[in-house]
Amino acid sequence: MRRNNQWDYFLMLSWDSLGYYLYLPAVAVNHSFENLDTRPDNDNPDTYTFRPYPGTKRVFTKYTYGVALMESPFFLTSRWLHKLRYHDEPGFYSPGYMKSIIVSGAFYLAAGLFILGLLLLRYFSLPVVILSELIIWLGTNLLYYSSFAIGFSHVYSFFLITCILYLTPMMYERRSVIYVLLLAVLLGIITVIRPTNAVVAFYIFLYDVHSWVQLRVRVIYLIKKWPQLLLFPVCGFLAWMPQFAYWHYVSGHWLLYSYEQEGFIYWKNPKILSVLFHPQNGFFLFAPLMLLSMAGLYMILRRKQHSAPVILLIFLLTDYICGSWWYWNFGAAYGFRPYIDLLPLLVLPLAYFLSVASNWRLPVRAVGLTIIAFLLLLSLRLQQIYSYPWQGPDWGWKDILRIHKEALFIK
Repeated sequence: MRRNNQWDYFLMLSWDSLGYYLYLPAVAVNHSFENLDTRPDNDNPDTYTFRPYPGTKRVFTKYTYGVALMESPFFLTSRWLHKLRYHDEPGFYSPGYMKSIIVSGAFYLAAGLFILGLLLLRYFSLPVVILSELIIWLGTNLLYYSSFAIGFSHVYSFFLITCILYLTPMMYERRSVIYVLLLAVLLGIITVIRPTNAVVAFYIFLYDVHSWVQLRVRVIYLIKKWPQLLLFPVCGFLAWMPQFAYWHYVSGHWLLYSYEQEGFIYWKNPKILSVLFHPQNGFFLFAPLMLLSMAGLYMILRRKQHSAPVILLIFLLTDYICGSWWYWNFGAAYGFRPYIDLLPLLVLPLAYFLSVASNWRLPVRAVGLTIIAFLLLLSLRLQQIYSYPWQGPDWGWKDILRIHKEALFIK
């Protein structure tokens, strides 16, 4: 976010991040989507222009409002502090507002990692927890989307899904309606941020189910609790009401498929392996340390621990959904970004693998830690010099080799 050695806040808003952000100045400042300034930096051709809905003067954004909801406490605080100090209204894209988005991303990252640490400490030692969190933070593109590409949806989903994982065991252990309500609210917000993340609902209902007998018992239990379970559709509907209202406001229709011509065109032939291994943002190619999570998932599946079946189910469903999308690689990005949202799920089998590995012989552990440290440093180096390594549809293995050589200072 630098230009000519000057910090440029406008460069953090483009495409997705701008589409999410527009709700905040429109609702809190402009009180309308008409005459809304949608070009934060007129000198930068890369900033995307959001236009009025056909036949109206009301600016249309295809993105849902969930990210703006998560950013709103920081945005409103920034506005209040500005007016308190300067006694005027800051511009839609003032440095104070941009800083508030940066702070919101940092807050939800820190809060997510903290809650995730509390969850992991229920089962694993402190050194295993620390190493697991370092791997998902520095060894994946979670770092990039919480430090560079700020304003995208992923760090907010990461936080909310972490909360889901933390509260779900409590719902079954304490059997209090308050936990059902909290989970229903969280799930509603998650779907408003990114509708495809509704698959995380399977974790709530299939938590700690490892056999067909346990599944039958769980179904019977949930049927008996049906009055409480009604909170999920009720909270989901309430969470979506502002979105319905916005769609009706701009188009006259309460329901609207805002992505228009974009869709799941590969649903009959999903790019499942490409999502995981293709040089155009393949998940494991850019986050190879997450292969340790897959090894751990195999272990906990065999040993029937840590809700392994539902973690595998959500992982495969996400792979299918993303592989069916028309833009299956999700564009220029450091790695496959939709899996950032699911890192809280994948860290459980990762921590299990590291816990088992901690009992291996000292020479083996030393070699393993050396490899992990090397890959973490390589990931940091790549994210430092190549924020968007993939440069188009012709990007291939030779380009991957080139950027790795440059990251390792090899000419």
